[in-house]
Amino acid sequence: MEGEVKRAGQRAHDRLTLVFTDANPAQMGIMRIDLTADVKDITVPWCKPRIRFKYKRIQKEYGELKYGTIGRGEVETIWAGCRPNVFRIYNKVAESKVQFRRMQLRAGKNGEQPDFEREFGFKKTDILTRIERQCGGNRIPPQLETFGDLHNAPDFNPFDVLEIVSSGHPNLPTPGECEGLEYYTGIGMHIEAQRLGMQQFRKSLNQQSKGNAARTIERYRRFFADKSETPITEEQIYGIYRDSVQKQLAA
Repeated sequence: MEGEVKRAGQRAHDRLTLVFTDANPAQMGIMRIDLTADVKDITVPWCKPRIRFKYKRIQKEYGELKYGTIGRGEVETIWAGCRPNVFRIYNKVAESKVQFRRMQLRAGKNGEQPDFEREFGFKKTDILTRIERQCGGNRIPPQLETFGDLHNAPDFNPFDVLEIVSSGHPNLPTPGECEGLEYYTGIGMHIEAQRLGMQQFRKSLNQQSKGNAARTIERYRRFFADKSETPITEEQIYGIYRDSVQKQLAA
């Protein structure tokens, strides 16, 4: 059924239209769904030379988010794909700080000021990177097409096209640990991945190696060291997402 609600103090023709339906909510289609995993102790700059999105032709990196940067020269967002199927990796703490400032302004000087940790569930000093897949329109996964399908969400891996190239060790190998020109080739690859990002570096390497980028990167994988940050795997990212979705569905 359809009903019309007039806004108080406005002319009769300026009204808000409300549409109601008796359809089964479980059968209603989903227009957009955001699937996320919040990864602790991993920064966006760590992801840049190590993460790529398989099968994606479009990939952009923003040195600045629309709300600014945290530290000079750091990449704060990595974006891949095109609407309505987009992947993003971004600084969740920085984004939340922007939201928090807006909340403070809305509260005003005389209102009750919000508490950051209570509102967002983490501290301003935490390191938290969000990996997100936005799906909409005809790119909604068939497993999640309706509200009734949401119980399938924990078993659906939204990050199956994400690949992490990492050695699993904190440090780069030394020249004495390498044979011949292996060290100098590996260091060159390491520097280029840092400069270009893994997505663009792999594309360039494919062109130079006649399509053998995967084999070449695997051979020199130990030159993609984890440094001082805690390494993460594709399986762990999916696990974080799965645990979060299960908790939300159980609530």
